[in-house]
Amino acid sequence: MLSNRRKFSWCDSGAGAVLVLTGLGLALTCFVGALSLVGVLASYQRAQTAADFAALAAASRSWQGSSPACDQARLVAELNGGLLEGCRLTAESSDVRVRVGAPFGFTIAAQARAGVTLG
Repeated sequence: MLSNRRKFSWCDSGAGAVLVLTGLGLALTCFVGALSLVGVLASYQRAQTAADFAALAAASRSWQGSSPACDQARLVAELNGGLLEGCRLTAESSDVRVRVGAPFGFTIAAQARAGVTLG
């Protein structure tokens, strides 16, 4: 007579492989998700950096008027991988909005403000 262990051993054949493949699939999914999150965070930092530099560039040219200041902001934003969406110059500050591309076709926008201190 066969023992119970031997009698039902065919029920477990391949179960370990399924568990290993499931674990690998879960690990791969988590890895891809983490990479996506890192990509989005890097895009956000790039957008904020481009906006900060563009606002500083516009503020440094504010004495020339709105058009030259915003042209300089556009150039600086493009050199930093962004696209200038908005530029507004007031007597006290320059406000800019910059957009950059992110993974999976998303875009991320950032705003910045810089002022000029007249000595």
